[in-house]
Amino acid sequence: MFSVFSRFLECNPDAKKTAHIYMHTWPIYPEGMNLSALAKILGIQQYIKITDEFHRFVGLSEQDLAEFYSCADVFLNLARGEGFGIPILEAEACGVPVIATKFSSMIELVEGHGWLIPPVTLDMTPLLSYQALANVDDAAAALSEAYNKPDLAKKHGLESCRFAQDYDYETKIIPKWERLLMDVHENLKEQSFQKPNIELKAKP
Repeated sequence: MFSVFSRFLECNPDAKKTAHIYMHTWPIYPEGMNLSALAKILGIQQYIKITDEFHRFVGLSEQDLAEFYSCADVFLNLARGEGFGIPILEAEACGVPVIATKFSSMIELVEGHGWLIPPVTLDMTPLLSYQALANVDDAAAALSEAYNKPDLAKKHGLESCRFAQDYDYETKIIPKWERLLMDVHENLKEQSFQKPNIELKAKP
């Protein structure tokens, strides 16, 4: 995504006046890449803003989080894979259009109202599952389109917001949990449990 942003600035030099990336992450994590060093290597360190350490620990209220998402022009998520992708759905619920990798659950969440970036390759992981590496040029072109066609970005944002309403937690998730727990409860009632017959003997 840093490479995509760097390529975007090359193609849209006027964006250097106002563009920036906000990251909610650990910039230097022992088991990950040094993102601060990477930004410096790519010459984009002055455009990077990162959540302060305090808020990485305590988080934000739902209202603050919604206001934060709403400040963004686009949500860039070129993940190599997603189990579901809640941040994508959160951004969409706030009317923010999404650019994501055309892979795994991201297709379900973005197709038809955002930009899906095809992978250039699929890598097999030690978990014997594939991860996708998004095409940098295509992603930079999508970011440029979102920047240069604000009406299109707004259209995708409105469509994304409507789409996200179908994933309301109260109406979609909680009833499924209730059905699952009721099924488990019924199955437990049907099973008969016997106390193990264990004979305890005193040690000599």
